[in-house]
Amino acid sequence: TAKGMHENWSIVGVIAYTSVVCLALKMLACAVQQKLFGERLGGYVFVRQAVGVNSDTIRAMKIMMSEPGFSLPKVAVLLGGPDWPTSVLCGILKLPLGSILCATTPIVLCIVPWVCGGAFTYLKDYDEKYAWMESMSVVGIGAAAAMQAGAGVFAGFALEKTLRTHAAEIADRSNLDYEVLARDDEQATHRAAYKAVTEWSVLGQAERRLLKASVGCMISSCYVFTFAYPFKHGFTYTSTVRCDLDGHGDRFVNPSG
Repeated sequence: TAKGMHENWSIVGVIAYTSVVCLALKMLACAVQQKLFGERLGGYVFVRQAVGVNSDTIRAMKIMMSEPGFSLPKVAVLLGGPDWPTSVLCGILKLPLGSILCATTPIVLCIVPWVCGGAFTYLKDYDEKYAWMESMSVVGIGAAAAMQAGAGVFAGFALEKTLRTHAAEIADRSNLDYEVLARDDEQATHRAAYKAVTEWSVLGQAERRLLKASVGCMISSCYVFTFAYPFKHGFTYTSTVRCDLDGHGDRFVNPSG
């Protein structure tokens, strides 16, 4: 947005250009995450075990994501699911990239309001004549967030429906990952032993004090962040280190921070 305004582009042109760039980045990210990371990581047994490829939930998701074209459940997962885990999981499950990217394109319906929200947030401080955009930035961000949240909720309902309608297929254990099953059995023994030696009643005084101290540190950090103002107040999207911090970037953090 800043670049476009300095080049005297129209607001519509800035938003359109940014939306296209964001869509291209999204598609590139999905492709890289699925092919370069997901498919390669899927070759490791411990990775497949970590994502639960034998669980009913992941097997139901694979059924949903294997549907051709723009099925609503498939699109909802790709729009409402977290970016990295969803794309990498598609690679681990060895789903076809073309079909996944095709079903990802409706993300532009979320990208445009997100871009509008970000652009309006910048423009309200760029020029006084754009002060009215402050409320519109909230509308844009709210609309985008609601759309993605709605997609996530719909994906959850669709997943539950798939678990019911494909119960027989999911219950069939003949197509499980047996390498993962063997590792599950091995780790079950380790977990039982770990639980036996980490019960609070069998811990020594030093271990108990260390755990209590760690909890105290975490709680204290939350209070510092909330009430002690660890960062410089008033440093916004249009602020610069040179102008607002006298060229000293370290001044962004207050002594309490």
